[in-house]
Amino acid sequence: MQADLEKTINDSEARLEEVRNIVLSNLWSRYGKDEMETAIQEAERACERAAEIPVIAVNRDGYEFQLDSAKGIIHGAIRSLAVWEMWIPAAEKPTLEARVKNLKACSNNLEARKVEFITAQRVAEDERDRVRVLQMPMAAPQPTLRIKPTSLPKFSGCKINFHRWKRDWENLQKQGEPTGSVEVK
Repeated sequence: MQADLEKTINDSEARLEEVRNIVLSNLWSRYGKDEMETAIQEAERACERAAEIPVIAVNRDGYEFQLDSAKGIIHGAIRSLAVWEMWIPAAEKPTLEARVKNLKACSNNLEARKVEFITAQRVAEDERDRVRVLQMPMAAPQPTLRIKPTSLPKFSGCKINFHRWKRDWENLQKQGEPTGSVEVK
């Protein structure tokens, strides 16, 4: 009886393993494999699309949108792997895990690339500010008149002193504007 019981247990375990393998192969081949392949391929394409965006200031918002989209698709692939992990055949498991690991690395690289877009945008803004400043009309520097305090020459009415008074008056004018500008005169 003991031997029959052990034989029945062994047969049951063998049949259970056989049924498990059949279920495993059917579930995986019909549903899981396609879902995993699709999820991983979509995530790889999303990474490629984001990586192809050229680093210029005007692309920053588009890049961030692509990056967020790629991250969501990558997380979907990771969740899909977690759901199907126990059903994946042992021969295919390392390949799929390696592809998902590469997707995680790609996500990290794309996140780090955001710095390049931020830098490009700041450089472009600095350049725009510099051009604006150069295009602004510059106010002409106002000349500074430095007149030393002096008293005005006074003409007393004597014809003999007229030439000396005129010379003092002209010197005073030259002191105010040495170039002889009409406005100052």
